[in-house]
Amino acid sequence: MTRRRLIVRLAVRADILLYVRYLLEHDARTAAERFPDAVDQALERLLDTPGLGAPQAFTHPKLGAMRAWQVPGFRYMYIYYQEILGGIRVIRILHSKRNLRRIFSLKGKPMH
Repeated sequence: MTRRRLIVRLAVRADILLYVRYLLEHDARTAAERFPDAVDQALERLLDTPGLGAPQAFTHPKLGAMRAWQVPGFRYMYIYYQEILGGIRVIRILHSKRNLRRIFSLKGKPMH
């Protein structure tokens, strides 16, 4: 069986580091240590079973069909990804309470 392809945007790495820093600053060291592994587990699951998660609709022209999948053990953290030929492209990992419409719209930061 051919290994599915995983593309992770640079912003995703920053999202992970920012959330780990946030957890550490709020005395949640155990959660901060678990978060990167939980992300890895979620990405493996998405590679094995693409199409998981709720479809998302945002207005940025560079974003096509996108889905959101919860990071296991982190109730409000979601992986926003796209299915691509032979794998998935991870767009962002964000807290669901963020202003996602702004982040993923023409009015938000430009998507690279």
